[in-house]
Amino acid sequence: MRTSVVRPRVGGTRLRREPWNEGQFEVIDSEATVSFSQIWRSAELAYSAVLAQTLALSPQFRGLFINRISADVENPTSELAWATFTGDVQTRTEERHLDEVSGRSGRIDVLLEFAGSSALGIENKTFAVLGEDQLKRYSRWLQQEYKSSVLVFVAPSKFTLNDADKPPCNFVSVTYRELQVLATDYLSEVTNPFERSYFRAFSEYCGELEMKPLTPDEVDALLKYRSALSAEKKLETILDSVEGVRETKHGKYVLSRLDKGGLAIFAGFRIGIDWYYNDPLLNGRPEALVYVKDEEADQERGKLLTLRLSGLDEHTEWKVPSISADVRFYPRKAGNECRFAIRRNLESFETSDGERIVAWFQAAIECLLKLTKSP
Repeated sequence: MRTSVVRPRVGGTRLRREPWNEGQFEVIDSEATVSFSQIWRSAELAYSAVLAQTLALSPQFRGLFINRISADVENPTSELAWATFTGDVQTRTEERHLDEVSGRSGRIDVLLEFAGSSALGIENKTFAVLGEDQLKRYSRWLQQEYKSSVLVFVAPSKFTLNDADKPPCNFVSVTYRELQVLATDYLSEVTNPFERSYFRAFSEYCGELEMKPLTPDEVDALLKYRSALSAEKKLETILDSVEGVRETKHGKYVLSRLDKGGLAIFAGFRIGIDWYYNDPLLNGRPEALVYVKDEEADQERGKLLTLRLSGLDEHTEWKVPSISADVRFYPRKAGNECRFAIRRNLESFETSDGERIVAWFQAAIECLLKLTKSP
């Protein structure tokens, strides 16, 4: 088979067609892994956008999703007509609205509008908490605007949804684990290479929110940077559950910054071998890490920070089971250095749920703030 390639106009010359043989180009592996987390990252808005995109682009998967929620919708009203949730759909994200009862405005993360005045509203939560009466207000607005509507709440399995937060009718909750299973089931019916690649990536992206345990092989892989992708995704997902702002990520650290108690605190994971005062990794293995950085340009203020941090490593609180950490105070040599570090070997968390690592970060930070609090 011979085809023509059109080359763009360069320097005012005419477009030129040249024949080429299909076999002369390398065939891309249609089963290659695509990572949505590398493209979209893991912010809540990113997950909402990917979910909206997936439901908009695939009528087949959208049908499976609607069948899933129709089976579990709570207290359906007589106006709810599932037959109208088919055909063409208009999809929008961050849909602003006004609840007439409360007078409060809001933004539904994903809105799918069908012909015949039917709509699905999706409120997505990955790490944030619900606002006051948020789901009730959103559900009420949907019922004001559409003849037939359902509010879907999507969140990781670990998210606790209280009955008091649920709307009285036409409501259903779905976990990201269920979305992952739905995507995996759909894959068994798909033969198109693009769809297979897309839904494998979508399934993996949903699964990353479920904080799967780190395996021994993944901890090993962290020391071999190129093969550490799966493990690093899990570390980033864990950090997204820790209060703070992601500031640093490169070959040797995955960190988030928290400014609390007048301290510049960093929490995350140390993968590489370099560290202040040439401290090696604990047992030569990757570690979870909380440390205080010295950002004082003024020498006198630097001395005050030294007084505040010195002696912390002598407290017994660091040995309690919830923390069980290696701690060290570092004398001041210059600014922008670590002054106090709380470290724990990542292997101690192997096969544990990611929430256990999150709890360790929280316990270590709380202990640090308690011990450095001014009398």
